[in-house]
Amino acid sequence: DLTSLGVALQSITDDVRKDFNLGDAARGVLVMGVDPASDAAVRGLNPGDRIIGVGNIEVSSMTDVNLALEKARAQQRDSVLLFLQTVAGQPAHMAVRLTGK
Repeated sequence: DLTSLGVALQSITDDVRKDFNLGDAARGVLVMGVDPASDAAVRGLNPGDRIIGVGNIEVSSMTDVNLALEKARAQQRDSVLLFLQTVAGQPAHMAVRLTGK
């Protein structure tokens, strides 16, 4: 199920940490897939990246992501700033246009 960001996400559980070799300190939500036609894909978001923040909201579950996206829509924003930990372990950020508006 793709979010309005054009990505499929997974909350990080103990099983996910084990399956994806993530350390105990790994936080955020894991990007499982990216719609190739989405702005997220154009901006370089990749499966294996972790979203740790959406706008000014730290995220650690799908519920957190959905609340942050609802807040952005309520403020009539057409994009959100994502704070990431890339699959290579580097911090990054990018503005991503919301879909389905």
